[in-house]
Amino acid sequence: MIRHMVFWTLTEEARGEKREAAMTAMKESAERMGRLIPGVYKLEIGENLAGGPHDFVFYGEYESMEKLREFQDHPLHQAHKEMAKDWVTNRACVDYEMDGK
Repeated sequence: MIRHMVFWTLTEEARGEKREAAMTAMKESAERMGRLIPGVYKLEIGENLAGGPHDFVFYGEYESMEKLREFQDHPLHQAHKEMAKDWVTNRACVDYEMDGK
């Protein structure tokens, strides 16, 4: 199993009054992708409670690296990225394989 985590900072446009709407839209999109894209075990978006430069994290679990690559090219994920492009910046990504899974 592959774990995929992406950390982002919200843009100025997504702060203040737009923050809740942006976070809700991204969370709903992640839930939809998790239900509909093959090879995805779990997807979620959550706010960073620890502080620091990143406001939230995108977390996913995938059957394999191949399934993660397929997810990244999937039309639902491409639509998610297009929707969020004006809301997120300062991306940091980590992918790793779980032992024995």
